Amino acid sequence: MQSLTTSKPLKLAVLLLIFIAGVLAHQAALPALEGNDEALHYNYAVWLRETHRLPDRTTIDRNTTQQETGQPPLTYAIDAAIFDVLKLPDQSASDAEMAPVRNRWYTPPDWSNRGDNFNQFVHGTDERGFAHPAIVEADKVGRLISLFWAALAVVGAYGIDRALCLQPADGLSRFDVVQ
Repeated sequence: MQSLTTSKPLKLAVLLLIFIAGVLAHQAALPALEGNDEALHYNYAVWLRETHRLPDRTTIDRNTTQQETGQPPLTYAIDAAIFDVLKLPDQSASDAEMAPVRNRWYTPPDWSNRGDNFNQFVHGTDERGFAHPAIVEADKVGRLISLFWAALAVVGAYGIDRALCLQPADGLSRFDVVQ
């Protein structure tokens, strides 16, 4: 009988739980739309939900998805379908004026200045300063969908490791946590 400390499914479950806990903690600490290009990814999903067509690559400098128009649409289409089922975001988000909630002191990040203000938008406690609760709610749902894709990637990487690295010759060719 295999002990619990060497059980491969248990190790995968622990790895997934640690990963999911870390992602959820990061998502809870990160204000809405403040992840790298998060506003553009959000806009892509909402664009698909509202128009049922891909963003136009020729208007990259004028549309709300900008450089994300070159991304494969599968995850955005799934986001849009889930947003549609949940009726997120509502019309108030589509009509939202973002200029009043933009951070007037935002500049591109200066990584040498750790006190730099990296936020593009004003948020406040519990996102009250952001003033668009429908966008915050839809962003949280989008982040959970992204967590699903990330967990799927972890399981896939674990499976690839198991398939390709069954007997490491030097003991260094695979990570101990997934052995």
